[in-house]
Amino acid sequence: MIERFVGHRNEVAILFKWLQDFYDKKPVESNYVIIYSTTGNGKTFLPKLLAQDMDAELYSICANDVEKQTDIYNWVKKVNTTPLNTIYKLILVDDLEEFSEPHKKILMEMVSLSRYQIGRASCRERV
Repeated sequence: MIERFVGHRNEVAILFKWLQDFYDKKPVESNYVIIYSTTGNGKTFLPKLLAQDMDAELYSICANDVEKQTDIYNWVKKVNTTPLNTIYKLILVDDLEEFSEPHKKILMEMVSLSRYQIGRASCRERV
């Protein structure tokens, strides 16, 4: 499936290797990656393909899902509740720059403490 992703072949290969190394319990530099680019370049689509290829459960959140802090905590609780048939999880924080500063702070704290791969904290510009 991932072979069908058009463009950015080197970056896709690096991301795929990073994810595979993490799942194989090899040392990785970080448990998250931030993908930034302009609209329409596959920032959301790529983690979905990676999750499919890796047989990982994908959990995503975007600013529209969050009205109050408890929405984030409930989402984190859901991510950390593991179904028996789930081996790998991939977390997608979509359009990070759209979150309010307090919500962004909570999310990034959760990201730094997560034992799961953060497939993308995506944004249209560097944060």
